[in-house]
Parts: sequence; C-alpha cells; structure tokens
Amino acid sequence: MSQIIAAAAPPPTNRRALLPWYVCHFSVVFCYSIITNAIYTLSIYRLKEPVASTLWVAAGGGLIYTLSAFFSGRMVERFGSKRILLYSTAACVLVCLSAYIAAASNVFIMMSVSIWLLNLLATPSWPAIESALSRSPGTLRLGTRMMFYNLSWSTSSFVAFFLTGALGEWLGWRHLFLILGLCVIGVWFLMAGWTIPQSMILKEHVEDHSEKTATVAPMKAATLLILAWVANLFAYVCANSLVPLMPAITLGLGIASTGLATAIGSVWLLARVLGFYLSWLWTGWRYRIRWKLAFFIILVLSTFFLIISQTVSELILLEIVFGLAAAMIYSGSLYYAMHLSRGSGKNAGIHEAVIGVGTVLGPAIAAMSGSAGSLAPKALAILILQGGGLGIMLVLAYRLKLRMKPVAAKAS
Repeated sequence: MSQIIAAAAPPPTNRRALLPWYVCHFSVVFCYSIITNAIYTLSIYRLKEPVASTLWVAAGGGLIYTLSAFFSGRMVERFGSKRILLYSTAACVLVCLSAYIAAASNVFIMMSVSIWLLNLLATPSWPAIESALSRSPGTLRLGTRMMFYNLSWSTSSFVAFFLTGALGEWLGWRHLFLILGLCVIGVWFLMAGWTIPQSMILKEHVEDHSEKTATVAPMKAATLLILAWVANLFAYVCANSLVPLMPAITLGLGIASTGLATAIGSVWLLARVLGFYLSWLWTGWRYRIRWKLAFFIILVLSTFFLIISQTVSELILLEIVFGLAAAMIYSGSLYYAMHLSRGSGKNAGIHEAVIGVGTVLGPAIAAMSGSAGSLAPKALAILILQGGGLGIMLVLAYRLKLRMKPVAAKAS
C-alpha cells in the first residue's frame, strides 16, 4: 500500500526541488568569496607582500583545486550530490578558523594555508551542486537551470567582493572570518534540512525538449565540448590571475582604502552577472563556434590592458568588457558540459578540473615574469599564454570544418 501511495504522490515543485540548492549555493559562495578576496587584499595592503607572492599562493591553490575537482566528480557519482555537499560545507568551517588565525597573527604563510584549505575542502561542492541542479526533478528546462546557477554564484561573488574591504574595516578582519564561520555552520543546517533527499535526485539530467540537440552532428557536439573546456581553461587563466592581481592594480592606481579598492575591483564581477543574463536571453551563441572564438579574443585583449591600466576610469571600462566576455565563455562551457554529457557528475568534475588547470597556469606563469612587484611583464606573459590557447581553439575549429565537409557533401 505504501508503494502505491508513493507512486501516486505528485512530483515536487521547482520551489521544493530546486530553490534550496540555489539558496545554499549562493550562501556558501558568498562566504568563500569573501575569504579569498580578504586574504589577497590583506596580503597586499596590510602585509605589503609583492604581487608575485599572492600569485604563487593562487597557483598552489589552483593545483589543489584541480586534483580535488577531478576526484570530486567521481565522489559525487558514488556517494551522491547531497552527501558530498554536506561533507564539503562542514569541512569548510576549518577554513574560516584558519583565516581567523591568519588575520590575528598577520603571518603570510597562514594566509596561504587558508587559500589552499579552501581550494581543497570547498571544491567538491561545485560538481556536486552542478549535478544536483541538472538532475533534480522539476519543470525548469536545463538552459534556465544553468542560467539561475550562473546568476546565483556570480551575483554572490560580486556582492562578496564588493563588500570585502568595507566589512573588514567595519568589523575587523579576524572578526569577519569568525562571523563567516558561523554562517557556514548555519548553511550546513539549512542544506541538511531543506534540500530534497538524495533518493529524489535522478540518475541523469532532466529532459530538455526545447533544446534542438538532435540536429547537432555528433562530431560537432564532441568538438564543442572539448572546445568549451579549452576556452574555459584559458578564461580562468585570466580570471584567477586577476583575483590575486587586483589588490596590486588598485594600490598601484593610488586607491588606499581597502573598502574602495574591493568595490572598484569587483566591477568585472558585476559585468559577468549581466553577461550571464545576456547568455540566457540570447541563445544565438549556442553551437556557434565563431561566437566562442570572438568572445575569447575579446577576453584576451581586455585582460592585457586591464592589468596595465593607467587610470581608474580605464580600469572600470576594461573590467566591464572583460566580465561580459568571461560570462559568455563560461556560459557556453557549462552548458555544453552539462547538456552534452547528460548531467554527469564525472563530467562536472572534469569541467571543474579544467578550471583548476587555468588557475595553476595563469598565476604561475605570471609570478615568474618580471620582478616580484611589476605588473606589465605579468600582463604580457598572460597574453602570450592566452595566445597559445587561441591557437589550440583555432586548430580544433579548423579540423572540425575539414571533417564536416565530407558529411555535408554526402548529405547533399
């Protein structure tokens, strides 16, 4: 009888099945983003560390992130999204404690450890939440789910980065980390009690009949997935070099207040939010390789000139261009990763691991370029590295064009 009742029960609504994931995701991203930005800001503004030092910390964090993301995808497949999210969130209380000790002691190595711990312990959350959102029951189509996912974490990151300096000055940096630790504990209880049970999460992503994937040739779909991963890798060469570089850029432009510095340095994050919304409204970019290449070229050029900005107004303008291009690249990468791989936790892990490779390459190459505190050689190094990424993407696109010609001729 209980089985008959269970079978007759209506499916959960979007509010019940999906909303809790978004709320919890927004909350943890907010906490983790403040920790990251605060550590880099304190390192440059308070401890006067050269920018090469923060870049090396970011590169080390990227290496940890890559390994953690790769194995996390497999953990999600084995243990389930919700379990991994709960384990990861609980473990991140240690990150807040580490950051509290770092701010109280003003020891750079402790600040470095905080970043590395964050990359190790928080990373399993990302493939878990991607898989949970694409596989949870509900009526929202996949493209809309991914749009809300992107808007959730990007908006949270923007608000966190914007407020980091002001909150640190108002509350005191070590007290800020203590409060964040309490918030993470609160999110854990919210996640445990509000999100749907693991048993309700489907084995594959929800069907999305509105998407015309059947008309996309298999070889083009496969190439797009690889192309998306490559583009995302090199996009995160920029993004995760920019985060540890931004305090040095704003300080070099004469911005002495950390509150003003983090607010100005967060403009590209706001532009990224708008870009994610644009990618949802305008779907013409989907399965269009030329659009992917165009956005990447814009990203390459804006990154270089952003790092060597000479005025605050120039910095803000370039941040807007950079943020929009980064959003379009990431939207495509996530969409193809989840749509063409049917929401696989393993593929979500690969998607995140690819991001991690970019977080190693960009900061490491930049840190080795020029003197420890110089910005121009680091901007040039990132430009050259991105040029290599563009070359790989062009080769992939050209090979696909050659392979598609016989198919088109045969069809005609």
